[in-house]
Amino acid sequence: MKYFLCVVFLFASAMTLVNAAESENASPWEVKDAYLYCVEAYGDKDEKQLLDCVNEELAAGEYNTFKTLADVLAYIEKAD
Repeated sequence: MKYFLCVVFLFASAMTLVNAAESENASPWEVKDAYLYCVEAYGDKDEKQLLDCVNEELAAGEYNTFKTLADVLAYIEKAD
């Protein structure tokens, strides 16, 4: 019985790790909304701060993040 419970626990743990590793991409509209929110909150002068803000918003929604602000803007272009 203990062996069975151990196997069930390990399986459940593995499934949790798989789900956590599978972040998905936000839609271009969601990224645009996050970007516009961050521009309104911080202005558009500091690119690093904008990128950090956008990535924090996306991470809160369990979406993949971006490496550069140029990547964010290129992705937003898909929405237009």
